[in-house]
Amino acid sequence: MPSQKRKASEHVCECFEAHETKGECENHNFYEDREGSVAKHRAITAQVILYSKTVEVLVGKEQKETFVVHKDLLTLHSGYFSNLLGNKGPGEDMKITVFKNPSFLADFVSWIYIGEFLKVPNDALEGEAAVDDLWELGRFFKAPSFQNFCMDDCRTYCKRSETDPKSIWPFVNGIKLMYSITPKGPPPS
Repeated sequence: MPSQKRKASEHVCECFEAHETKGECENHNFYEDREGSVAKHRAITAQVILYSKTVEVLVGKEQKETFVVHKDLLTLHSGYFSNLLGNKGPGEDMKITVFKNPSFLADFVSWIYIGEFLKVPNDALEGEAAVDDLWELGRFFKAPSFQNFCMDDCRTYCKRSETDPKSIWPFVNGIKLMYSITPKGPPPS
């Protein structure tokens, strides 16, 4: 039987999973990397919360929702909370008021604990948040890792919309806003 020649347009899979296109290879690597980083995030969280005290975070403008969160997780992931809580001693009041949408903080708290956004809309907390709003919350909280997670989530959605005609491309104005207000260079410390 004569040997079959490879077509010039065929992709040579670099991850050794026999993907037919470069896009399939890139998607596979992206999801594999994300799963690994979520597992690492959860392992760090499990170690941090062992001896950490909790803080009550009151969120909202008129009717406040209360979130009870481990202080060390908040200060680990957010420069805002690190500045606010860093000087509080063991006997001081551990209540903070944040004038943001409660559903945004619910997604942020979910991310600091499990490395993922909430999976369901939460009507009790004024509905689900758009990723550009969450990215802005990350900027307010000085949480660059959370902002990166938001951008990764956006990229995942965009990649999915390339193959799923029902998915609508996301909020172009939101993406432009993210890039226009992000300063160049490394985040401030």
